[in-house]
Amino acid sequence: MDHVLSEPTSSFGNKKCSIHKKVLEYYCPEDDNCLCVSCCLVGKHRGHQVELLDEASEKKKKKLRKYLDELNPQKAEIQAKMHSLHNDKGKIKEKASEKRKNINTLFINIREQLEIAEKKVLSEISRQEMKILSQISDLMKKMEIKEDELSRKMHHVEKMCCVSDPIRLLQESDITVCSPGDDEDTGGDGGQTNSEEVGLVPEQAEVHVFDKVQDNKTDPKTVLQESDQRASLSDKSVVTEEEASVRDDEMADDLEDVLISSILHRSMKDVVTYVTSELGFHVPDILLDVDTAHTDMGLSEDLRTATDLDIKPGRPESPGNFQTYCQVLSQCSFSSGRHYWEVEWNQIGDCGIGMCYPSIERNGDQSGIDENDKSWCLILSDKTCSAFHNSVILVHDVNLTCPTLGVFLDYEAGRLSFYELCYPIRHLHTFRASFTEPLHVILYVFDRASVKIRS
Repeated sequence: MDHVLSEPTSSFGNKKCSIHKKVLEYYCPEDDNCLCVSCCLVGKHRGHQVELLDEASEKKKKKLRKYLDELNPQKAEIQAKMHSLHNDKGKIKEKASEKRKNINTLFINIREQLEIAEKKVLSEISRQEMKILSQISDLMKKMEIKEDELSRKMHHVEKMCCVSDPIRLLQESDITVCSPGDDEDTGGDGGQTNSEEVGLVPEQAEVHVFDKVQDNKTDPKTVLQESDQRASLSDKSVVTEEEASVRDDEMADDLEDVLISSILHRSMKDVVTYVTSELGFHVPDILLDVDTAHTDMGLSEDLRTATDLDIKPGRPESPGNFQTYCQVLSQCSFSSGRHYWEVEWNQIGDCGIGMCYPSIERNGDQSGIDENDKSWCLILSDKTCSAFHNSVILVHDVNLTCPTLGVFLDYEAGRLSFYELCYPIRHLHTFRASFTEPLHVILYVFDRASVKIRS
């Protein structure tokens, strides 16, 4: 009963010294080995400070418990993080599900608005079609009436041409139409036409001829010729009015494309406005400020494009001009809200795209778009981009596959994000800061680079 007992083992050899074949009873902390008595007395561990296995085991257990006490908080922290990540995962799924529903609703509303826009445009086309067709129909009716009148006259003239009795032919009271060649013989009045005579009805014309013969003792044949010529002029004036009417209608004999396009453009603009309002951000109309542009920088007439020109424009200097670097600010500034716009690089030379405070230096190294703590930007060069703030490279040489970038600013959240507008759209970098001043768009161009703000 005074024997020391141990747990049973199937490999008792592990409890014996591999050299002396004796039971291991001691532990050498210096060499971290278990020893037998012979190892302590005559072996290489002779003279080492050794401990009994039980004592060494208790010490080891004590260290392990201490280490375990240190690991427990770490494990608890990891478990808390795992729990938080699990909750975040659930929240992301819920948010994604809600976002899907919102987008589905958004597209349903967009489709409804597009259908309304389609109906408006088609309705306008139909309205114009009916209006023009109605005009054409009215004109065709007038032409048919005119054709009938001309047919009747032609029939009468043809009938008169077959009359053999000259007295009957000359006394015929109906108006006849003279040929164009007869117009040259204008009679004794020099071609002047009395409006009252032109308006005479056939019976009145006959009396008028007789009166003129009696008053002027003129040859009846001459008077009859003059009467026929006046009647001819009267008919021609009517035809001229009809021809003018045809020409006027031909002016409208087409759809008003400008009006149709205007309705379509307005409808599409309303759809875009609705989408941006639903997404909760504003698309600003950004124009560049000439008074801040370096005098060597070229600006487009619409103030949306900045270019480093070979031939310098030589604009006069103003106090707000950048003097060291070819840079320019936007006219508008942002001190609140969420905003989104797009820029396009011509992939020549170097350019910088970013935002800055209006208090940025105008001269010296500190005025550079990437050299101060008042600006946040991407520098684009050789189809790569790098993110800079206060002379620090935050992202280095990201390859670009598309020259068009999207910029998103959330002023209150202190977020300025840049995206490459390839497919799919790729996030390039997001700056995080607590903005303390209004922010202006800032552009930098060098070595014939050009940057355009897309409207």
